[in-house]
Amino acid sequence: MYHKCRDIIAASYTDACDSTQDYMRRHAKAWGAPNPNERGIQALISAFATLADSYAAQTEGERLLGQDGYFAEHAEDLIRAIRAYLNFDVGRFDCGTLDQLICDLAEAAGVELEP
Repeated sequence: MYHKCRDIIAASYTDACDSTQDYMRRHAKAWGAPNPNERGIQALISAFATLADSYAAQTEGERLLGQDGYFAEHAEDLIRAIRAYLNFDVGRFDCGTLDQLICDLAEAAGVELEP
């Protein structure tokens, strides 16, 4: 089964857990046990990863979500909306780390973000 985006999330979480920086340890705790205002952003990121991985699995990895003739522009809209959510209260999460994670997921899903 194709799970590249889920693997990216897992690697990001592992990196945060292994960090000696206080802000990254808080970030890891938020991902591992989110409080109510942290669940929204975590759910959006996880849902996008699941969508992207499911799409790639359906095409046996030959085509990515961002390469779909119809849905590519909507995938970009989803990524932009998730990134916009970082302007809300995301609790203990580090927004820079989440932003990098979201961009990594977009790239893995073949979503090109226009400046």
